[in-house]
Amino acid sequence: MGAFKDASVLSASPWLPTASSSSNAASSSGAGQAAALSAALLQCARNSAHGQGGIVQPMVQLAVALIEAGGSSSAGFGGARGGAEGEGGAAAPPGRRAAALGARLLLEVYESQRDFRRDIIRLCHNSLIGAKVCCAGG
Repeated sequence: MGAFKDASVLSASPWLPTASSSSNAASSSGAGQAAALSAALLQCARNSAHGQGGIVQPMVQLAVALIEAGGSSSAGFGGARGGAEGEGGAAAPPGRRAAALGARLLLEVYESQRDFRRDIIRLCHNSLIGAKVCCAGG
C-alpha cells in the first residue's frame, strides 16, 4: 500500500517528478512503482493457470489483505472490473486503490484457476466473511 500512498503524494505535488515527465522518473516514482506492481501482480494471477495450485492460497491471502487495507472506503468487488475508473485513478485514496487491486486479483485468480475455484471461495469466505461474523458476534 506504500506505493499507492507515494503515488497519491506525488500526484498532489506539482513540483515533484510525474510519470509523464520521463520514463526514468516514472519507473522510480511512486506512481510508476504502483502501476508496475499492479501490472506484475495481475500478470502473475493470469499466468497462474499454467502452473500448479501452489499460488492460489498466497495470492488469495494477498488479495484479501489488500481489500481489508481499504477499510470501509474500498471499492470492493463492484469496482473491480472498472480498470482505472474502478480504482479511481491517481485521485482515489490509496486504500481504495489497494482494495480495487485486491478485488481484481481475486477475479483473475478465480478466472484462471478452474480446478481450485471451490478452494478460492472457501478462502475468501474464511478470510472476509468469517472474520467479520466472528468479530461481530463477540
